[in-house]
Amino acid sequence: MSFSSRLLQRAAVPAVTLALVTQLAIACDTPVYRYAMYRWEPAPYEVYFFHDQPAAEGDQQIGRLAESLSNDPERPANVVYFDVNLADDPEMNRISPRVKAAFLAHEDRQLPSYLVATPFGVEIFFGQTG
Repeated sequence: MSFSSRLLQRAAVPAVTLALVTQLAIACDTPVYRYAMYRWEPAPYEVYFFHDQPAAEGDQQIGRLAESLSNDPERPANVVYFDVNLADDPEMNRISPRVKAAFLAHEDRQLPSYLVATPFGVEIFFGQTG
């Protein structure tokens, strides 16, 4: 066997393998983004309302609005509202340790206060309305 035929053989094997792998990669009919858009449930943003007194009318409206938006059957918002009454649960046992730590990390916290977090647990707002 000559040098040129051995070189041709060594070059042909990777070329054929590459051609077969390329054909297998093209065989998928459903793009990943389409699967994700139609079947993947979005993780909700979290809105926590911390208070120790009955909620004022404005805060009640915010709670009702957040709950109605998340429960809209035609266009639900990816938001979950949590009412955290510190008079009933002063140890904050009903919320996750991550949210409890985020609330306690604010030394200047006043009640009532809101804490808003992304689906990944990153705090994007803490404070009062108005």
